[in-house]
Amino acid sequence: MYPTNVPQSHHSDSVLSRQDTQVNSNSSNNASRHSDTIQDMTPVKPGQDIGPLKYERNRLLTFENWPPTAEVDPVVLAKSGFRYTRNGDRVQCVFCKVILRDWEQGDVVHIEHRKISPLCPFLNGFNVGNVPIPQEQRVAPRIRPVIRGGHLPANVVESMSDLETLGVNTVRPKYPQYAIESLRVASFTNWPPHKQQTPDQLAKAGFFYAGISDHVKCFYCDGGLRNFDAKDDPWVEHAKYYPTCRYLLQSKGQSFINATRIREREPTLGDVLAQEEQRQIAANEVEEREVRARLDRTFVKTVLEMGFHRNLIKRVIRKRLEVGGDFSSAVALLEAAFAEQEQEEQFQNTSGNQTQFKKPIQHATVNQSDSRHDGGAHYMFMAQEPDTNILKNEETVIPEQAPGAVSGEDDEKETDPKINKQLFEENQKLKDERLCKICLTEESSIAFLPCGHLVSCVTCAPALSQCPVCRETIKGTIRTYLA
Repeated sequence: MYPTNVPQSHHSDSVLSRQDTQVNSNSSNNASRHSDTIQDMTPVKPGQDIGPLKYERNRLLTFENWPPTAEVDPVVLAKSGFRYTRNGDRVQCVFCKVILRDWEQGDVVHIEHRKISPLCPFLNGFNVGNVPIPQEQRVAPRIRPVIRGGHLPANVVESMSDLETLGVNTVRPKYPQYAIESLRVASFTNWPPHKQQTPDQLAKAGFFYAGISDHVKCFYCDGGLRNFDAKDDPWVEHAKYYPTCRYLLQSKGQSFINATRIREREPTLGDVLAQEEQRQIAANEVEEREVRARLDRTFVKTVLEMGFHRNLIKRVIRKRLEVGGDFSSAVALLEAAFAEQEQEEQFQNTSGNQTQFKKPIQHATVNQSDSRHDGGAHYMFMAQEPDTNILKNEETVIPEQAPGAVSGEDDEKETDPKINKQLFEENQKLKDERLCKICLTEESSIAFLPCGHLVSCVTCAPALSQCPVCRETIKGTIRTYLA
């Protein structure tokens, strides 16, 4: 998998000698205000691999916390070979090692660079392995480039930065004619049939067919991909090569992008700034106390009071914890409980036996280790939705509770099928209210600004320029999540 439209590095047969590594002593005295003295001033030799920072994209990522009041554009700095040192406004050229600081209004990056380090191999066009990025990707996360020919007022700069920090998207698609997913699918008329990636998968990930070989482009960020391998996932490749795409961010979220970049072999921001800091996520076994702790939550108690069996809810919670998730609302827990209940009912019907969901009601105290009692093994399993035919055919007896006996912690009242049906209908109504009013399939999750209406899903939102409810022009969008 390769991104398209990646410019090649400059090539030269010239070779720098050792004496060329020294900074020109005749540089302007005024330029000294920019430079810091460092011990290793040895520049990169032609053909030498400097690692992750040879990628302009990685250099740009180091400017994530660049001071908003700084006088130079981080996009220009990264393009000129600099990385941010995370100290004031100090930046270092990764090719000649010079450090510049104390930037002033009107400074031109490459001119100041040449004043201090006129023999920089990158400035002089040597093949130092620099890997540029496409022009449309030169936007640092949460950073607005300085406007040429003047500066925005400080309060405006802060407001724009705040918007991006808060997740507000004000960027419009590069190809609005492909904003509708079905139109992107239609563009794959002559897509190579031997490719494992289907038009539906690629269109879902934001791509339309460029009409050549297996070349595709993102309708939102204009990022191109080609040479797909059989195992390549369109979403993963999108995140790998174009992590700042707003459609990708709103569709999959920052956590997906971060996880993708961590898995990639190509060095990422974590490798560059934390010096190969490793994240080890231990899949710890879910302990019983973790499940019990969640049973004390208010919304969990509410669901239990609706008639759901305690064992069922515990099992649902345990399964969610085992995959690293958790429940944050009664609606989410209800949906999972209904799904679990349906699964178990299907299993019961296909297994051909009378496996039930509840523990037997036993004539025993909590101190007994088995299910026997004086009258023999006479007990009955209580299902959440009892089958009357099974109950009639079974010669079973429900013994009365022995005096002084204590019910087990997991014994709960029988679930009423009518209550379950009512809960299901109410849940379905809530889901219908959340549906996208455009496609009536996905959940509405994109709020339009400034009107604030929440009527569209991530897929449909890019195709709209006006709110379908109030007809207000959409000036920004923000992803929302159900609590």
